Amino acid sequence: MYTSTRSDWVDGAKTTATAYLWIPEHCSHLRGLLVMGTNVPGYMLAGNSDIRAVAAANDLGIIWSSPTFWYSKAKSEDKTVVLFLQQLLDGLAKVSGYEEVATIPWLPMGESGHLLMVDALVETAPERCIAGIWLKNPHMPPHNRTVPALVIFGTAQEWGQDKADYKTRWQDTTFYNAIIDQRRQNPDWPLSFVIDGHSGHFDVSPELVRYLAHYINAVAAARLPRDPQQKLRLVNLTKGYLADLPVPGHVASAPQSFAAVAVNSRALPWYFDRQSALEAQAVAAIN
Repeated sequence: MYTSTRSDWVDGAKTTATAYLWIPEHCSHLRGLLVMGTNVPGYMLAGNSDIRAVAAANDLGIIWSSPTFWYSKAKSEDKTVVLFLQQLLDGLAKVSGYEEVATIPWLPMGESGHLLMVDALVETAPERCIAGIWLKNPHMPPHNRTVPALVIFGTAQEWGQDKADYKTRWQDTTFYNAIIDQRRQNPDWPLSFVIDGHSGHFDVSPELVRYLAHYINAVAAARLPRDPQQKLRLVNLTKGYLADLPVPGHVASAPQSFAAVAVNSRALPWYFDRQSALEAQAVAAIN
């Protein structure tokens, strides 16, 4: 484990952050970095054995930042946040001896307030982002529609529990309709979607961890070039699958190959493989 601490001015305020770097034990050269912040799920995922196993299988390091490099009042289009992260990575590249830490691509994962951290990296440095993973809240990147996205919508019943019945709140399908609309408007955007109705705002269930690990493995295989000097590869959507989700009042059909679905019927969440699509349907299918 290596650490790097830096202070910088972010959106007019001075802040100090410390980034911790985990490197797989037998990795001789890193190909990318999972980037997470202080929020509870980030803390749990950074040390999770399944996440570390898939990171090791793909030569990915893990960055966890606490205090975080993300300043909550910064705007998602503010490049200062990316520059601040870069300072931390430059420091980690020196202390770890893995010089590539300063230049390899990122896979940011964020929950709650750190959804905006993922926004910032994807919006201002899309060429450095393998993908973006947004956890729990009904949230999508503001503008970018090219970087692969995994959006996981959770019930988040801890919030506003005195204003709504948490047992039925998750049945609000408005955000799923927004996902369908985004796929219709952006048919070339690899947008995957999971409805995690089983857990609360800060929970990271074993099922969710397994799904995240599978996604990380799939997107790393699709995006990371064999030659680290080359750019991230584009995702071939025709090799993926489309799947409707069993939201309340709706019975979803079996996943279908993207290539086999008519062009005018492709406004559904997209997945790297049939297993990912089936798992997304299984997670969403709760009583």
